[in-house]
Amino acid sequence: MCMEQAKKAKSRLRPDTIVVAGFERLPQNIVGKGSSGYIAIEFEIEPADSKVVDIYCTLLPFVEKEILHRACLGNMIETGIEKAIEQLDKRFLGTMKRMIINALEDAYKCHSKIMKTRRADNLNMKT
Repeated sequence: MCMEQAKKAKSRLRPDTIVVAGFERLPQNIVGKGSSGYIAIEFEIEPADSKVVDIYCTLLPFVEKEILHRACLGNMIETGIEKAIEQLDKRFLGTMKRMIINALEDAYKCHSKIMKTRRADNLNMKT
């Protein structure tokens, strides 16, 4: 995603959502010139029900982005990521498949960690 697209995407963020991101390092043999060397997949999520309302990706071709959008948008993050991984595993045969799946799994781990911390904080506030 170029800087201009990133600025437009950030301006569309809803005020009450959270954003979690997953990252995966690209192998040196496929890192392009001027590239950060990472795939980043960001999920904009409604915190009340963990529903994915938007997805932002770097370095993913159109087809893979479409698979992510169709699998994840409107679903809870866990369900969406499971569907996306299933679809990528079945349909995508490129060299970046494992890296995309790793970035998805990283985003889910980040979300789970945040939610556990929030639940613990809420319990501590009640006592």
